[in-house]
Amino acid sequence: FFFGFYFFLSLFLSHGQSNERIMASGDPLIAKGQLLPASDKAPLTLYHNDSSYFSQLARAAMSEAALDCQWRFVDIHQSLEQNSAWYMRISNNTGLVPVLLVFKEGKECPIPDSSAVLEYALTADGSALKEGDSERRRRFQAMFYDFPVEQLSLPFIAMHVPTWFMSHKRMFEKGNEYLEQQKLERPDEVASLDAKIAMNNARLAYVLDPEASFAAARPKVDTVLDTIEAALKEGGGPFIAGKEFTVCDVFSAVMLARFLLVQIDFAPRPAIAAYWTRVSSRPAIQKAALVSSFPLPLSVLMGAWSHR
Repeated sequence: FFFGFYFFLSLFLSHGQSNERIMASGDPLIAKGQLLPASDKAPLTLYHNDSSYFSQLARAAMSEAALDCQWRFVDIHQSLEQNSAWYMRISNNTGLVPVLLVFKEGKECPIPDSSAVLEYALTADGSALKEGDSERRRRFQAMFYDFPVEQLSLPFIAMHVPTWFMSHKRMFEKGNEYLEQQKLERPDEVASLDAKIAMNNARLAYVLDPEASFAAARPKVDTVLDTIEAALKEGGGPFIAGKEFTVCDVFSAVMLARFLLVQIDFAPRPAIAAYWTRVSSRPAIQKAALVSSFPLPLSVLMGAWSHR
């Protein structure tokens, strides 16, 4: 069956810069004049993918913080851009999204982890994002990162998008073949490349037995929803901490979006449904473009097609 497509891609103004700066970042879009190089004029660049759970957290946090930041889409599904040498460098050899590139004191300083990007969004000068109660923040952050998001998401998509299911076994295998070749060409990065291979193998296991994988993750959704409901009741709403929107609402919004993507029905939980309506209508959350329904982003489906 077919899904409609939507296109999510930001175009950036070109800006002349020295070859030294272009070579320093290695991003090919800078050389093409499609992305501002890190500089005083472009101090923040968020490398992200539209459908990535952790990228969505970074986008929501940076948007709620109201920090001036350009967004750079990383194609992790079709061209496997995350495995390129330049991206491995700025991602601390993890090849993961997101990465926030900060220009500070004349240098490019990459922040290659969503939790670190979140911390930057909370603590940067001029940030509008509030932490709220530190213990509550700690609990919600742990809940967010402990949740088995790939065990929930990948099996669901495999079961509901036949072309995705048929193609992704090959995609993960092809990715591992590329990474094995890269180990020969980049011997100093063997450990990080092996870690990427292991991650792909874990994802492959979810796709090969999607029903069992999804069933194992599904009860944990209810645990998260129970926690959000309890916090709303305790604080009196409309947000997790009461009247003030905090980072706990960022965690909750991204998780709820993912639950909606895998067709979790909020109707039996009216407090959750009303809360989602409130947070998803915020301009900053809308700017973050949380993926909460089919059709999936064009890049995901095109990735499935290209690796069939």
